Amino acid sequence: MAVTTAPDPKDLKWSDYTGHVPAGSPLDAFTKPRFTLGNTKAVKDGEKYRLEKVDIHLTMEKFQCWVKPVKKTAALLEHERGHWTMQSLVAKEMESALAALRADDPTALFKVAGDKFDWYRDKRSGFVDKQYDDDTNHGANANRQGIWDGKIAVWAAKGSIDLA
Repeated sequence: MAVTTAPDPKDLKWSDYTGHVPAGSPLDAFTKPRFTLGNTKAVKDGEKYRLEKVDIHLTMEKFQCWVKPVKKTAALLEHERGHWTMQSLVAKEMESALAALRADDPTALFKVAGDKFDWYRDKRSGFVDKQYDDDTNHGANANRQGIWDGKIAVWAAKGSIDLA
């Protein structure tokens, strides 16, 4: 079981942002994650079934990631790295949640696994990003950004996000 993140958050650079800036966008940059689940199968584990292998792959949708050319600053790139670091942590949370699943039969297991995968990809991922952007004003509030940088470093060290 593993999580693969490409690029590694610390290696994120502006050249990874190859998409076109949407006309009239109020944002300075946008980072689009893509979560995929590697091949897996259901195996019997006592009386229940579990997923044999859970591999989550997190990649950038580079053609949907963009930055306004006049806004390419080191501070904004660090803000986007914060997004990417948190998305890699969401992928780890997703992996743990899927690995813990048990069901009475393979069909039920794959149904609940699909629902759980979708929740992390569609809900958790967006919730984390929204909290981050709302609180830092998309990185424009340097004081709040510094607080979040500290939180993200702690979360990265422990491998999960705590928004409590």
